[in-house]
Amino acid sequence: MKEIELKPCPFCDGLASIYYDPEGLKDTANRHWAYHVACDKCCATSGLCFSREMAAEIWNRRADNEQRAD
Repeated sequence: MKEIELKPCPFCDGLASIYYDPEGLKDTANRHWAYHVACDKCCATSGLCFSREMAAEIWNRRADNEQRAD
């Protein structure tokens, strides 16, 4: 599995980890909402995501990031 880099916590500068809940919910598109990133120090979290990559992208997003062009 590809290593995903996570930025430090934006609140306490602590280290963060990606977590997986095997009992996460599936939506109507059959996506498994079971991933989130949490700070190992203050417990700040990204919220539920349907992939490791999505969780990391949300966690790594900061107010000073350039806007994405969709």
